[in-house]
Amino acid sequence: MSRLPTPGGDSGNWGVILNDYLGVAHESNGALKPIASSKVTDFNAAASAASPVQSVDGQMGAVSLTGTYEPAGAVVAAQGLLGTTATVPPANSRLFEASTAGRAMAWRIGQTGPAEPLGRPLWAGVHCMAAPDSGATIRANGSGSVTSAGTVTHPTASASRGLHAQVATAATAAAVAYVAVGGSLFIRRSDAMTRGGWFATARLYFPDANYNETGATSGSRIAVGFYGTSLATMLGADRGGTQALSAFMRTHVNGGAQDANWQFVTNDGTSATTADTTMPFTLQHEYDFWQWAPAGGSSIMWRIDDLTAGTTASGVATQTLPVLTKLMTSMAGISTIDATARTFQFTHVYGESDKAI
Repeated sequence: MSRLPTPGGDSGNWGVILNDYLGVAHESNGALKPIASSKVTDFNAAASAASPVQSVDGQMGAVSLTGTYEPAGAVVAAQGLLGTTATVPPANSRLFEASTAGRAMAWRIGQTGPAEPLGRPLWAGVHCMAAPDSGATIRANGSGSVTSAGTVTHPTASASRGLHAQVATAATAAAVAYVAVGGSLFIRRSDAMTRGGWFATARLYFPDANYNETGATSGSRIAVGFYGTSLATMLGADRGGTQALSAFMRTHVNGGAQDANWQFVTNDGTSATTADTTMPFTLQHEYDFWQWAPAGGSSIMWRIDDLTAGTTASGVATQTLPVLTKLMTSMAGISTIDATARTFQFTHVYGESDKAI
């Protein structure tokens, strides 16, 4: 085995021993030898106690100072965040990032343990959120207004889902129920005088036994995202009809669209583009919905997480986007085609702008 010469020893052999030692990593001309692939650690590969990753702490997929392996791209479900694009922080760090179709967002592990995004301070943008309160009241936080339609109640909070509000349509044909936040505060345009771009997220649960059509003039439409002028128009037609929107939609209407999966729909007010998210709509499942539109950009990024199943899907919309100058409102809502009450439950419906006036 190669070694360094021993001071005070190896008389007459220093040169031979030193050259043998240096020759392990160097060519005869002094250049470094190439490293065999078998000697290189793949930091994205899975590790186990039997085959630990060897690296300097702080690299992605490194062994932390405490010896706990933190794999790149791991799911942080236990901390409240889903998505294979989420990165677990090393054990000696509380910061990491998560991606919405390639758009990175800074996150941290909060003081009490759950994961939470690092956002701008309240005075540096436009923020608006609807949240549960009590009785028939929905709490409003931030800028703008919160409006709702339908019957609002608050089911008993649970350890798994926390406090949540329920919104139900009337048991009459064409009834709607919704929560809308921001009051036309959001716009994709960006210039020196206006706010521009948006980020939105909502967490919804669907408790009913059935949301599907069961015969003539029956079924429901669900939407989560942004709408332009009329929420009733958005919920009253498949893919929003002629309503400007950028939203996750699930429609199951007799004689119309019958979606097995959530769809991401963009509508410029004239025509719509629909992308199948491949995320199934499943009864009694809880979902996180995310979308981000860069100020003055030509795309809208989206992600949907099924918190119950532990799955995620994401993508980018580039066609038939709402025009840059269209004022939009963040919302979650449902309409019933027949005389059946339809409900959804929410933990939050939130929107923010990248820039304040």
